[in-house]
Amino acid sequence: MSKDDAMPDSSLDYAVREYRRLLDEARRGERPWDHSATVRALAEKTGVTVEELEARLGPSASHS
Repeated sequence: MSKDDAMPDSSLDYAVREYRRLLDEARRGERPWDHSATVRALAEKTGVTVEELEARLGPSASHS
């Protein structure tokens, strides 16, 4: 299987991108921020686990 045959975007990649987009909006004052609620909602929406998403985001994400 070549890398061209791979799926272009995984659910986890999408969840991370959305998390970062929402965090950027919160930093600009466009929305309130709740890390835990955001991670839970994205995990539910994308079908990844909270643990998978937290691991990909890294330890500093919860302190944002």
